[in-house]
Parts: sequence; C-alpha cells; structure tokens
Amino acid sequence: MAQAYICNAFTLYIHSNTARNQFMNKKIFLSLCLLYTTGLRAQNSRQIGAAGGQEALSLKKDISYLSSNELKGRQIGAAGEQMASTYIQNALGKDKLVVSVQTVEFVKLRMATAQCKMAVNILGLDSIAKTFTLFSEYYPLSQSSNKDSITANWVDCGYGIVDKKTGKDDFAGQTIAGQIAVIRTGYFAMDEFPDSLWDEASNLSAKILAATQRGAVGILFIRGNNKIAAPSGSLNRSEKTQNIPVFFYNSTGLFPRAPLTLVSHIRVFKGQGQTVIGYRNNHKKKTIVVCANHDHIGVNEFENSAKVGSQEIHNGANNNASGVASLLALAHSLKGKRYNKNNYLFVSFSGEEMGALGSAEFLQHPPQQLKAKNNPLGKVNYAIHLQALGRLDPDSKLLSISGQGSSPAFHRAIERIQTDTHQLRIAPNAPTETNTNTDSKTASYLLESFAGASIPLLAMSTGINEDDRRPSDDEEKINYWGLLASVDCAKQVIAALNKKGKLPLGKNPSR
Repeated sequence: MAQAYICNAFTLYIHSNTARNQFMNKKIFLSLCLLYTTGLRAQNSRQIGAAGGQEALSLKKDISYLSSNELKGRQIGAAGEQMASTYIQNALGKDKLVVSVQTVEFVKLRMATAQCKMAVNILGLDSIAKTFTLFSEYYPLSQSSNKDSITANWVDCGYGIVDKKTGKDDFAGQTIAGQIAVIRTGYFAMDEFPDSLWDEASNLSAKILAATQRGAVGILFIRGNNKIAAPSGSLNRSEKTQNIPVFFYNSTGLFPRAPLTLVSHIRVFKGQGQTVIGYRNNHKKKTIVVCANHDHIGVNEFENSAKVGSQEIHNGANNNASGVASLLALAHSLKGKRYNKNNYLFVSFSGEEMGALGSAEFLQHPPQQLKAKNNPLGKVNYAIHLQALGRLDPDSKLLSISGQGSSPAFHRAIERIQTDTHQLRIAPNAPTETNTNTDSKTASYLLESFAGASIPLLAMSTGINEDDRRPSDDEEKINYWGLLASVDCAKQVIAALNKKGKLPLGKNPSR
C-alpha cells in the first residue's frame, strides 16, 4: 500500500511543471525517490542508492528535450535529428567518454526522369519505330536499376508463375537469358479465383526473382487484364533494386516481333544521419556494447506513421527517447568495481526507423576500439539494446527481455535480478503484445544481425501502446517509476556478468 501511495505521489510530481513550485517540487521528488529506494531495500535486500533521485531527474530532462517540439520528431537527416545527435554527444562527453560520430547515408527519394525510355525498334534496323510516353503509358518500378540501357529481343513469359507445389512454370521451354522478359501481372482468371494456389507466386518480387535467375536482361510487366490493379508508380526508396530495368507497360497488348529498348534513368536523392558513439576505456580485453536509437518519424515525411496521412510532429518520447535517456543514464553510472571488468561502448543509432540503417552500418564498419587482430568486432563481449522503456503497463508491469538464447550466461544473470514485483516483473521472451509490433521487429533484426556477427545480445522493452509511432507519444505519458526500475534491471544484469569474462554464444540467438 505504501509503495502504491509513493508511486502515485511520484506520478503527480513528475507531471507538475509550475514555475512557482519548482524548487519545492524538486525536493519532494528527491524525497520520493529516496522513499522508493528505501522500500526496495526493505523488500528485496538490495540498494539502488541515494543517486536514484538524481537519475530520475536526468531521465526526465533527457526525454523532455529529445521529445520536445523543438526537435520536430528527429527524422534522420533533418535538423532535429542533428540536434539530438549533438545533445547526446555533449552528454557522453560530460561523462568523459571518447565521443565519435558515424555517418549513416539513406535514400530520401527516387524519381524517374525524362531520360527514361521505352521503345519498339524496327526489325533488322538500328532505329526506333515507336517511343512510348513516360507515366501515361509506362513507368519504371521500384525494383528497377537506377541507370541502365538495354536493347534486346523479348519473350512472352505468360504470367511468370513458378510454383513447385503445383508444378507450374511459365518460363519452361523458353530461352530467357539475354532477352527481355514480358510478364503479365496477376495470374490467369485472378478476378474469378482470388484465393488461387498461385496467389503467393504471383507477386511481382517472385516473378522478378524467377526472371533474373533465368538470365533476363530486362523485365517488362503488362496488365494480365484490365481488372487487375496496376503496380505502384511510386519508387520505394527502401526496395531492393535489380541491376536491370524493370518497367510496367499499362496495357494488355503485346508488341511486334522486334527488339525493345528500355532505358532506366532514376534520380536518387540522398541524406545523412549521425550515429553517436561514446567509449569508456577500462583497459580490458572485452567491451560491452549498449545501444539504442535516437531517430524517429519527424512530421511523417516518409509516411511511416501509424496515423496514416498525419503531418503532425511525432515526438517519440517512449520510442525511443526513453531508450536514449536510459543509455545516457547507464553511461553515467557504469563505473566502479561492479562494472570494471569490461570496456563500454555506448551507441545511439540513427536511421533505425528507415530500416535499421544505423545498426547495419555499425556492424559493417565498426569503430576501431572493437577490433581484435583480423576481426573488426573481435573485442565485443555482448550487447544490450534499449527500446521503448518508458511505458511500463500499470496492470501487467512486464519488462520484456529477449535474446536470452544468445548466451547461456544471460538466463542465469536475469534470474538474479531483484525487483519489487508490485512495481515491475521480468517477462523473458514473453509472448506479449511487444512481440507483434515494430519495436519487436527491430529487436528481432538486431538479435539476428548481432548473432550473425557472433555477438550475444539482450533486447529490453516495456512494449508498445496505442500511442506508438503516433503524434501522441509525448513525454507527459512516460512512466518514470517503470523506467527507473528498467534501467536498474540493466545495471543488475551487467553487474552479474561483470566477472564472467567472454560470454559463450547460445544455440537460439533470436529467442
């Protein structure tokens, strides 16, 4: 009962912002934090310490700035993301870490230019019989190469279906290599049988893969029939491109038996983000990587908001200002004998909202501090990922910790975590709502990526809620009690593993 009373009082404080009571509120706040930590000592025989109050104030300060309207949602490459990067650099520098920045390049826009061409040649002559009009008659698809020109004979590949289950192969008996594959969208009688066994094999990606594997030098889709929707003419910046032109011709008709010319000329606009790295050198052989991401959705410039069509600022207080604030709290506190058997590398990625660009760049081009002999990541012991830690559910009180299977040492360390179960419970690899959302996909990608580099990784999150990736993910909704407890759990795991040396790899890194 006392714990609940203190928690409610804490919540009242944390949302009180009147200037008149600022000094008194700060004193009350520190007192409440001390009461909370005292209660934890009594119930769990462990200490968070008197610094808990100041840590909570720092968490609030960091989240308040990173999720303020001033930063306009921290979209990668935008001014707000650069401001967040500078803030993180300064915070790490104050803790006397060696700070560096890694540039993350991303594609902002792909746009077809007037230099694109689709034409039918005159048979036997090196001249054009007919040129088609860009956008109204044809257009390049997202999978098309950016710059390419090809003139070749074409071959009718039907619907381009390859399905092992039914034994269907529309490419069978034809020479595809060195030719342009003309493929109809959809599948035969698609409007009459929308749930056909060929539905999965009829998507564009499957057909493109089948044609390229058979040596096609260009791909031209045409309509299967006029009832089948045309593929999008918007060039997806994140789509994997082929090294050949891939076009769509907005007609059901074929062409004369003469060579076709396809010229792909797509302009690519690029931007840059900044991954921030802070290194604490304890002069040990191994290094622990603590990571989060500071970029978010901005004002939905790239239409990745959960609120379709929104142009509002997406402040991303929980996702993932809370993770970055937790990272900064750990950077400040992982000192002394409890934590001195490893070096520490604190990494705040950029570009994660655009498809984990920052973490991919980090693993492909890691900083020199992690290099051991011929292995660029040879000094890494293990990693901890902090994502959306600020909205601990008041009913379930679950902190999800994924990745225990990446090292057997993790399970034993997590079993030793002591918490007030009235305030927080550990849910290792729990099949909660967290595991079906975007944050879970990010965690899963990181688990797989780090496992591929032979690095054990734990991913910590309190899960998502109705505000995730929406303009309503604001600072006043942060559960600071849950955030403090989650940060403390991370400290306990690191302390428990302090003297374990290099952690062994587990057999199930993605669990």
